[in-house]
Amino acid sequence: MAQRLRGPVSNLKTRLWTNPPFANVTSLAAAVVAASGVLDAVTSDPGVLGSAWTWLWTGVAAVAVSIPAVLGSRFPPVCALAGGYLFIAVTAVQMAVSTQGFVAINNLIFYPMLACYLGWFFSRLTARSATGVAITASGVALAFNPTSALVVTWLNLMLASLFCLEAASYLHRRLQRQVETDPLTGALNRIGFRRIIAKQLRDFERTTVPLALVIVDLDHFKQVNDQHGHHVGDQVLTQLVAEVRANVRSTDVVARIGGDEFVIVLPGIDEHDARVIVDRLHATTTSSWSSGMAFSQHGDTVDTVLARADLQLLVAKRASRSLD
Repeated sequence: MAQRLRGPVSNLKTRLWTNPPFANVTSLAAAVVAASGVLDAVTSDPGVLGSAWTWLWTGVAAVAVSIPAVLGSRFPPVCALAGGYLFIAVTAVQMAVSTQGFVAINNLIFYPMLACYLGWFFSRLTARSATGVAITASGVALAFNPTSALVVTWLNLMLASLFCLEAASYLHRRLQRQVETDPLTGALNRIGFRRIIAKQLRDFERTTVPLALVIVDLDHFKQVNDQHGHHVGDQVLTQLVAEVRANVRSTDVVARIGGDEFVIVLPGIDEHDARVIVDRLHATTTSSWSSGMAFSQHGDTVDTVLARADLQLLVAKRASRSLD
């Protein structure tokens, strides 16, 4: 029996260790709310809503602890966002009816934590919208509360929440840029490329808007490094990215996935238009390069579409060598 029990426990520990940060932080946030609810139920007067209300939302928070932990990477962000809105609603109701002074805004202490969570894990628009709803709902609830002395405390907590929201959002995006950007050329690196193309392939499955991917490989780049030095090779790479960016749309993506290998992602472009763009790039870029092209298909992954483009690149490189 003991051996049978150790198996599931060990699996759960492994899952928690390997879960993505979003799932684990969401579980931790729910645990903090649940712990606060228990303290409220044990130490505070139940007030107008009664103790059953406190135990109810505490139980909901306790259940919410396990869901992200079990689902891991499959845990949908929309569920976490719904949980945040539920917490905002519960807090507003308690603020509106409570007559116990600072107990009325007890949950507002967690609003800066909520703002940090939103700013780090969600888009800036989503995070700001949810924080705006939280500030508005708590402000309206406070207007119904008879304790006017709470206004200054509420205002300070809302200012702290806004600061936490903007700081978390800024730091996350700056870190993401550093992690996903090639420091030499300013193009996306392989990590950034895979994130972007994976999202666009998901969009293709939903909307069937075409997606073109072009692999670019510089011709005779090793000779440039051998004959002129790596500093000249670096200049060639940087110049190529600048020239490509100047001749594609702002919505197109340029990524460096190897030493002298780049990928251009062209969303919403069919085969004819993609070939027109590639011909234009050949005419407007200084360096000589070969390319391979692939187009999104249903069921594609990042690796499958990249493999098809890479195969076409290999054919083009062989043809280029035969002409030399």
